[in-house]
Amino acid sequence: MFSPDRVNGIGLYIGLRNNTDTKLVTWDDGTALASDLPWKNEDDANNLNGRPFGRLHRLANLIATRGTQSKMALCGNHVNLPTEAHGASNPGQHAVGVSSSLSVTKVFSYLECVLLCGQDHRCRAAEYNSDLLTCMTLGPGSYSGLAGNINSQMFVRNGFS
Repeated sequence: MFSPDRVNGIGLYIGLRNNTDTKLVTWDDGTALASDLPWKNEDDANNLNGRPFGRLHRLANLIATRGTQSKMALCGNHVNLPTEAHGASNPGQHAVGVSSSLSVTKVFSYLECVLLCGQDHRCRAAEYNSDLLTCMTLGPGSYSGLAGNINSQMFVRNGFS
């Protein structure tokens, strides 16, 4: 993440881009920058001086930087990106003692249900019902255990029961 630059020193890419379509500097998710960001050079705030990326300088201000490759950002308001969820599949099981759910969504496969759970940091478990084609995602403390049900399959994230 640290990248050397002979002119500007070392900096950390934090998710600023010069949008070539709009000619505006935005965060990676497309949101506008705050007007009071601490730029090292005020001209960089307008269009990054034609440079494609912004970085956090070692002196704690923002700078424009060169480059042609896509950069991975340290920060950003990235919504609905695929995430990784580790857990156990429990075929023929469903949640019992359910007090509330995060969501109940129509899906066509158990895999879709697991992916829904993986995209929500609050999700601790997900129940897929093959008869109803539904996925119920469950948050912390929202169910008491598992019981047999031939039409259901549970996904329980690692570290949660």
